Amino acid sequence: MAVLAVDTATGVLAAAVGRDGVALVSAASAVPRGHSRLLQPMVCQLLDGAGLQPRALTGVVVGVGPGSYTGVRLGVTAAKTLGLTLGIPVFGASTLAAVAEAALPAKAASPMTVVPLLYARRQRAFGAVYERSAGHLVCLQPPRVDPYEAWEAVLARSSRPVWLVTDGVDVPEVADWLAKAAPLAAGWSPLGDVASGMGPALLRIAARQDVGCVPQYGEDLHALAPDYALRVEAEVKQEERSAADGSDPRV
Repeated sequence: MAVLAVDTATGVLAAAVGRDGVALVSAASAVPRGHSRLLQPMVCQLLDGAGLQPRALTGVVVGVGPGSYTGVRLGVTAAKTLGLTLGIPVFGASTLAAVAEAALPAKAASPMTVVPLLYARRQRAFGAVYERSAGHLVCLQPPRVDPYEAWEAVLARSSRPVWLVTDGVDVPEVADWLAKAAPLAAGWSPLGDVASGMGPALLRIAARQDVGCVPQYGEDLHALAPDYALRVEAEVKQEERSAADGSDPRV
């Protein structure tokens, strides 16, 4: 039961090959605009490292976002292509769930809530709230996009210790927010610190079929869609320009 896991939705390309939820090999590359040229070589290298040919795969699990529009589409398209070509099931999992699962192991012996946040521009973040219960990853608040101030309120209201994971720490507006919000959490990690665990995390999520991560087969794969969560930034800017000059944005 060899399964390939990939996530291309964030600034880090993450992948792994494993069996029964246990990674045999994994890799991560922090090249935000290089996913399209690095994904295939990384997958080939991982399969070689595991001593497997593509036809030996029995499943694929992919992070469906939210995140970068182009990145999300790349990973989902690659996973569906493999699923249809090899006749194997594809599991779609939230990228935020993969971040949370990667952050959870060994963080604390007691129950801990994890809030993964991914920068969504315009002082907003994609985020969700997770915890582990009876060995499973449980989603307490489903993925959504909110202003950073709203996520600060989530941290402040939590009755349990919260571990925060976020990207965009080099963006001034995120860094300023983090300086205020970090003291509300039990601790925090930049995405880069947990990204290497995202591929193995996806394997575990798929093996347990947590947070709605169930196999889809054959024609049903066409229903597996990226979770963009937001409209494309270029479309939003075009509408803003059109509103300012009175032109029709559809032209």
